[in-house]
Amino acid sequence: MAAQNKITVKLKTPVVLGEGTEPYTEVTMSFPIKAKHYRQVFVEDPDNQPMAVLVDLLATISDVPRNVFLEIDNEDLQEIFQQTVPFVQQAV
Repeated sequence: MAAQNKITVKLKTPVVLGEGTEPYTEVTMSFPIKAKHYRQVFVEDPDNQPMAVLVDLLATISDVPRNVFLEIDNEDLQEIFQQTVPFVQQAV
């Protein structure tokens, strides 16, 4: 069994989904990426473009709901991409 690796990124711009809800201030992704994660992405939309697939894949392995992940600010998303590159490259 492969070792579990986790990457946590603190969000510079917390995500708030509604008034009175607690903000999401960090996101943690667990690796390795498994086939079930890809399946979740492709079952939802088999015509995804590569960047959309990457975002959906990272959302699938994160510890936050997908709708929260999709609201992450671009600067924070770039940090997530940078920190997860070695794991994502191994998966493709």
